[in-house]
Amino acid sequence: MRRGGGAPALGPERPVYAFDLVRHEILPARFELARGVAFGPGGIMAVTDQNADRVYVFHAKDEPANTFGSEGIGPGEFRSPWAVAFGPNGTMAVADTSNSRVQVFHANGTFDFEFGTDPNGDSHRAMNRPGEFEGAAGVAFWPNGTMAVADYRNGRVQVFHANGTFDFMFNATELGQLHRPGSIAIAPNGSMAVTEFLRHRVQVFHANGTADRWFGSFGSGEGQFDNPAGVAFGPGGIMAVGERDNHRVQVFHANGTFDFEFGSFGSGPGEFNRTRGVAFGPGGIIAAVDSYNDRVQV
Repeated sequence: MRRGGGAPALGPERPVYAFDLVRHEILPARFELARGVAFGPGGIMAVTDQNADRVYVFHAKDEPANTFGSEGIGPGEFRSPWAVAFGPNGTMAVADTSNSRVQVFHANGTFDFEFGTDPNGDSHRAMNRPGEFEGAAGVAFWPNGTMAVADYRNGRVQVFHANGTFDFMFNATELGQLHRPGSIAIAPNGSMAVTEFLRHRVQVFHANGTADRWFGSFGSGEGQFDNPAGVAFGPGGIMAVGERDNHRVQVFHANGTFDFEFGSFGSGPGEFNRTRGVAFGPGGIIAAVDSYNDRVQV
């Protein structure tokens, strides 16, 4: 685990503008391939750009966004960042997927520490020891700063203390072996929801990693999925799931029953082309990453 020296990461590189609640998208669209989204204190919104190797942080409507990151393996550099999450006091964690690590930043944007696979390490052995990743795909915080990370190619979830030290991990459960766990979210009651991309389902686990339930199957009906790529919890434990290949978002009650869906294939307002990350914001609004349309819709 490497800690930072306090150099600011955030800066007004390539200004873009915040989400427009009238037109329901970020304008102008300058993403190369948006992937993950999260809301932080005061309604700020962070978006990862997988192909540009950077993170955008949006503040108030019509104000320029801060961006940070570039391709590389150093602190504040990324290779295909998939997910972003906010923790206590505005702490931000970024799943630096192709570097197989998680980087954590202070609320003011300075690099704090990283954990996971050493990008300077031996690339010829399997990175499957506790605390290592083969593709850190999703990250989420509990209120006390503990983090859960979806370890994509190792087919497991790992849990870390707030300082980045390893706590425990799980994969095989009575619900079946986790396969390609991607997005991960923490519910108000502390449980975890994990998307299984190629199995077209969502598994829910208690905070200690024991299985609770799963739902979903391949298809386009209510409660069915086609490559679920994002998951988030909202007020009262409701859950939103972004489906990449059904180009929509489904919303479920806290007990897992289907509530409603929105979105269809297209490029107009409310239409999607490859839905990925989802997040709940102030007042229960839902932000959804519309990857191939190069935007986020709210």
